[in-house]
Amino acid sequence: MVKLGTAYTWDWGTASLACTHFGKPPRLASEVVVNPEPAALNLISLNLRLDMAHWMGGSKGRCILMLKVENVLDENIWVPGMALPSATSFWS
Repeated sequence: MVKLGTAYTWDWGTASLACTHFGKPPRLASEVVVNPEPAALNLISLNLRLDMAHWMGGSKGRCILMLKVENVLDENIWVPGMALPSATSFWS
């Protein structure tokens, strides 16, 4: 896994964008194949933090709005259900 990102901060907020790369997972000897073959994938995430007091007339830091968006590009993610009964898996 590798994660790269950037962030920008201004007087009343912060925005950041990151890309996380996951390599192709290894095959499990006991895995029952019920899903598509797993592959490497890139997930994009966005974080936004705004100081709402800037617009509401309050003192700085009194009202914070935080927004976090994972998997911005809506990639299909298939992972084996290791802790689940045999032949089960889940889609995220």
